[in-house]
Amino acid sequence: MDHHSQIALPPQGTPEIVLHGYRLHLSPVQAQLLACLLEQQGRVVSHEALARYAYDRAWDSTLTNRLRKHLSQIRSMIEPHGLALYCAERRGYVLLAEEQPS
Repeated sequence: MDHHSQIALPPQGTPEIVLHGYRLHLSPVQAQLLACLLEQQGRVVSHEALARYAYDRAWDSTLTNRLRKHLSQIRSMIEPHGLALYCAERRGYVLLAEEQPS
């Protein structure tokens, strides 16, 4: 299944993403984080890149807890739709499509 064909990304700054016909209710920051991860699906996205994309600022330790909280909430919203979000320790995060049984 091609997950990209069933994902509608919003214009930057719009907190709306549709996965497989389901509209996710996201904060503006969560929408930006998920859009960034979707654009880089399958690749590790650094903490710095996520901070720049979602907060328009350089990564610093004050963002650690906020980023973890948002990504944890995103993870719980996307898992039912066949996507998995993993932490690549000290490197960033990677979004993967889960294998679908044939």
